Amino acid sequence: MGVQAASLYAHVQSKEELLFLIVDRVADEFVTAIVPIAADRGRPAAQRLRAALHAHLGVVARNLTTATVYFHDWRACDPARRGAILQKRDRYEGAWRAIIADGVDSGELGPCDPHAAARGWLSVANWFHTWYRPEGPSSPGAIADTFADLLLEGLISR
Repeated sequence: MGVQAASLYAHVQSKEELLFLIVDRVADEFVTAIVPIAADRGRPAAQRLRAALHAHLGVVARNLTTATVYFHDWRACDPARRGAILQKRDRYEGAWRAIIADGVDSGELGPCDPHAAARGWLSVANWFHTWYRPEGPSSPGAIADTFADLLLEGLISR
């Protein structure tokens, strides 16, 4: 970027602070993307799950490098900063659980443990950064639709 290391440290105190700033920004973007989707209880849960997956993959695609840092390195933050990231992660996962719980409660989704189901959706979504390439044949939206179809409908022929 043409920035000398000494110049960088005029803005941040340490590498650990820089790591936190990167991770925290991505965590905020994830939370900002999903909270309105989870709160929109006027829409069916399946639509909100699909929208949440689109939002998640969109955040990753827009921030491919920093999202990779987020997924792999947030645990390297000091305990206080790691705690702040965990709070945001818990809020984010809680939004996914709420969407699924709404669907189960309404009968739209089959009976399941919303905690396990949310972790399943996020497990699929959280590896996107390892293989997605912007120049590849599919957009993040198309990939989100494919994943959502698989997760909502399954692979079993009916």
